[in-house]
Amino acid sequence: MSRIALVLNFDAELELDRGPSYQPTRPTIARTTELARAMRSTLPEGAFVIAPLAETGEPSARSIAWCPTTRAKKIFAAAHRSPPDGPDMAVLARVNARPFAHALSEGELPGAVVVHDLESAERALARSGAWLLKRVFGVSGRGQRPVRGGETSESDRAFVAASLARHGSIVIEPRVRIERELSVHAWRTDATYVRSIREQIVDTYGAFTASTLARDLPSAIERSLVDSAERVGEALGEAGYRGPFGIDAYLHRGDGTQPPALRALSEINARYCMGWDERDGWLPP
Repeated sequence: MSRIALVLNFDAELELDRGPSYQPTRPTIARTTELARAMRSTLPEGAFVIAPLAETGEPSARSIAWCPTTRAKKIFAAAHRSPPDGPDMAVLARVNARPFAHALSEGELPGAVVVHDLESAERALARSGAWLLKRVFGVSGRGQRPVRGGETSESDRAFVAASLARHGSIVIEPRVRIERELSVHAWRTDATYVRSIREQIVDTYGAFTASTLARDLPSAIERSLVDSAERVGEALGEAGYRGPFGIDAYLHRGDGTQPPALRALSEINARYCMGWDERDGWLPP
């Protein structure tokens, strides 16, 4: 494998959310640096991380970005390296936005909706039960807010209003008892290549802590996950995206009293993903 030079911009979703004015804060830089150091051992031999670890290496190394955002490309340019290939920001924003994933999984989680105005949001939140507000962009539990149906506060309404003002929509999903977090790593080129099925370990806030290969999955669940990844790959290709991607999925019990069910598509990450390694491949298949 050729040498690779990486920009591990783990804050890509924040850039997609905030647009051209985005600049990482000191806590964000500290967190991305911590994650880059943790991922160091999974990188191929000879790889070096331009940002955030300020490593240097062969001038001929191939440029790879965690997500090829505008800021990532500027970091390569500042290091006098050619930027990686990748779609423009409009495509990245569209395919990483939660409504894109919702449209591909509609009906999979009963009660989940995307709303585009305050009146529709209020009707959705008048339904009884426990709900989760999800902004268009978010990662590791960011941009989410739990609410109780029929009990929304002024603070909840302000969260919805701010979300609609920023991106024109918000996702409202039932809160469920998750038993097992799963993900599928894949590539989209002229076809879709599924590389691995992972089990994700997350903290109480939904932030990634570890990833292992998923073991002992029933064949029906494994097939559903692969089918979901292939369906997502086709949609990404039609939207103009080429590159690595992952889908998040989970096994859940609804409100805790229901039998186990699979949500085969919860989120789409059109980029490299936490836990990515040489099994998944750092270069296109």
